[in-house]
Amino acid sequence: MALQTLPKDKDLPRALTCPITLCIMREPVMDANGITFEREAIEAALREKPGISPFTNARYPDGDARLTPNRIVLDLISEFQLEKGKQREQGATPGEKAKRERRQAQARTSLAHARLK
Repeated sequence: MALQTLPKDKDLPRALTCPITLCIMREPVMDANGITFEREAIEAALREKPGISPFTNARYPDGDARLTPNRIVLDLISEFQLEKGKQREQGATPGEKAKRERRQAQARTSLAHARLK
């Protein structure tokens, strides 16, 4: 699964980026400490150091990260991406608009599938 990146954007909210990858998250999960990560990144970190938070470098309670999907952050990411698309659309060519609309439809479909899991 490739990480999803956006162009360098000063307006990209920090809460939408993974503290490990520094990229916008595709599958945000919250750990036992309440920190949100990209699932793939935290799982890789936990394979290297089981039971240790990559954010605090401290042991999780009972050694269990207890990863849970963070649907609120997932919704915020979707809203952010849709809003950015609307802002860019003002100067886009018809071909660029069609591509953007397809990507937005795919994002909505992905979001719907993630909610069903």
